[in-house]
Formats: sequence, C-alpha cells, structure tokens
Amino acid sequence: RVEVDHEGTWGTVCGYSDAFSDAGAQVVCRQVGCPTEGVQWKKLGGGSGPIWMDYVDCTGAEQTLQTCPFAGWGDHEC
Repeated sequence: RVEVDHEGTWGTVCGYSDAFSDAGAQVVCRQVGCPTEGVQWKKLGGGSGPIWMDYVDCTGAEQTLQTCPFAGWGDHEC
C-alpha cells in the first residue's frame, strides 16, 4: 500500500491498474530512502481515505512518485 499527502490530506495510490509496475515501486523506495535494487510491486489490500493517484506510469528514473505520469489528483477507477 502506498499513501501520499496531497494538499494536507493523506490518501492512497491505486495499484490495481495495469500501469503501476516494479518501476513505480522503485521510485517509491527511492523517494523514501530505501534501496531500490530488486524491488518488486505486489498487489495487497486497499487503503483508507481518498484515492489520490491512479494509472501511475513510472519509467523508474523519476525521483518522486508525484513526477510520474498519472491520471490526475483524485481521478481514478479503483
């Protein structure tokens, strides 16, 4: 489960779309200071609060999840 703070409210990143991948997981780990080698994305249970990000399509080179292409804040089909 990945959560982001958008405008002072914590919400989740939908990982059930086809776009989120190991590259997105690597970006998340880089952003929070964890090693990225061998990181893999696994789908787990849902979160709580608003769904802020969906269709996140990282290349793996981004420094933060928020700089990856995505549907737009709060736009989702989860």
